Amino acid sequence: MPITMNWRIFRLAWIFFLLFAGWVHAAPTYVSGAITSNTTWTEAASPYVVSGVSVAPGATLTLEPGVVIKSSWSDRFVVNGNLLANGTPEKKIYFTSIYDDEAGGDSNADGSTTVPAPGNWVHIVFNAGSTGQFANTVFRYAGSSFSFQVSSAGIYNLGGNISITGSEFYKNA
Repeated sequence: MPITMNWRIFRLAWIFFLLFAGWVHAAPTYVSGAITSNTTWTEAASPYVVSGVSVAPGATLTLEPGVVIKSSWSDRFVVNGNLLANGTPEKKIYFTSIYDDEAGGDSNADGSTTVPAPGNWVHIVFNAGSTGQFANTVFRYAGSSFSFQVSSAGIYNLGGNISITGSEFYKNA
């Protein structure tokens, strides 16, 4: 009888894991500075909390479907090379606020003390000669309410070649 009971407990635990594993998020991966060689950010290492990130000319940053990128209020993401963010309808890629617990979990570890709002992070800047490709990507809580920054709803193009399909812009300033 104990073997049967242990098997039942195991099965219940496995069912619980399968049902709720998607709600559990890994610890954040912190990234800052220049990306100077071809790099892939994986869903397994997501969410990525970024500060002062740039993609250098000649380098490509590829984001796997399901990746979540979080940024703080004054931050922008500068692309001088290539940024490829091709999610799927089932696994969208998110660019969002550090305060957004819905995408990627509670990355700033403050529970419900802070909530996301439009303008929490600035934008992704595409400089001349850069490229950006976005599919099934969600941009939320971006933009700026400061007069010295351009309100861009997540993307600010200064001469890059950008393609956006099947993507959403949500609650941006």
